[in-house]
Amino acid sequence: MEESDYIDSFAEVGFQDIRRIDQLDYFSGSASESTRKVAEGFGATSITIVGQKG
Repeated sequence: MEESDYIDSFAEVGFQDIRRIDQLDYFSGSASESTRKVAEGFGATSITIVGQKG
């Protein structure tokens, strides 16, 4: 999924003022080399999204 898909999903259920406040390469800190390689191959990262429920 793209970031915009997540934001759209939150908007569809009534959240407002939705925005990404952080992005982290979560998997780069994995102890498992295979996990790091697979995540890198997919371009996997984590994001933190906030919004207001109106």
